[in-house]
Amino acid sequence: VRCWGRNRHGELGAGDRHDDSGALRRVVGLSKVREVAAGLWHRCALKADATVWCWGANDVGQVGNGKPAAAYVAPTPAGVTPVFVDPVDVAFETTPVQVAGVVDAVDIVASDHGACAAQKDGRVVCWGTNARGHAGAAAFAGGAGDVVVLPRPVTGLHNVDSLTASARSTCARSMAGDVRCWGFNRDAALGNGKSWTAYGPYASAQTIAYESHPTPVAELDKTARLWSGAGFTCARSNLTDVRCWGANSHNTLLNAKGAADYPTNLALEATPVGVHALKDVEEIAPGLQHGCALSQGAVKCWGTQQ
Repeated sequence: VRCWGRNRHGELGAGDRHDDSGALRRVVGLSKVREVAAGLWHRCALKADATVWCWGANDVGQVGNGKPAAAYVAPTPAGVTPVFVDPVDVAFETTPVQVAGVVDAVDIVASDHGACAAQKDGRVVCWGTNARGHAGAAAFAGGAGDVVVLPRPVTGLHNVDSLTASARSTCARSMAGDVRCWGFNRDAALGNGKSWTAYGPYASAQTIAYESHPTPVAELDKTARLWSGAGFTCARSNLTDVRCWGANSHNTLLNAKGAADYPTNLALEATPVGVHALKDVEEIAPGLQHGCALSQGAVKCWGTQQ
């Protein structure tokens, strides 16, 4: 595996924190990799032996090795006034470390500050931040309980064979094609019919609009594929039936609607809507305010051009 770009937190996995612009850097110690998942400041890899390895920032348990952020901060010598150290500046791993206890993974995803793995037995485990239910654990408590440093099972999921993740939410598909999502839901990312209006005033939705346990996505039947981006998620049951949900301010859901068609702060679709402009879809790459798809043998993109 080779990486390039920013390396402040060891994101390149090359054993240092040197930024090398666009230079390709080999990730140390990785071989026979099947899949790579990238979070905001951390990366994870699924190897052919079904183990998972992560590197980069670990201030909220992103690498899943059981090491809390405090373990990276050197103790203050006796008689010396303590100086505040931001964990994000010291808690990182510059080379891959194995995620503890995950030895039979079949799929991995990474959100901004966490990751999840689907296992051979159909269960899902997650680690990293649990703020706003990201790790599918107990509800947001505003304290140390919001950091999951070791993989923890997500309750309510069975027979899962694939995952997808946006910046702050995750969805799982079962072998039967059912889809359940959890995490931050201010912008209707979970597809369960709720957006910020179901949780309270918009100003407070930043902290209370979430689901810490998987909730079914409404109106989906026998999903075959899932794709998530920063702004919306799409599901396909067959080559011609594609449905998407989430933010839609730039007609990202391809339902011929934009911000002007919604009330203020409500350019959202809280349940899946049919995407009729795409046929014979093989792949979709959702972004924040745009998307691209491999459709009928050609790449087609839509949304904002910024």
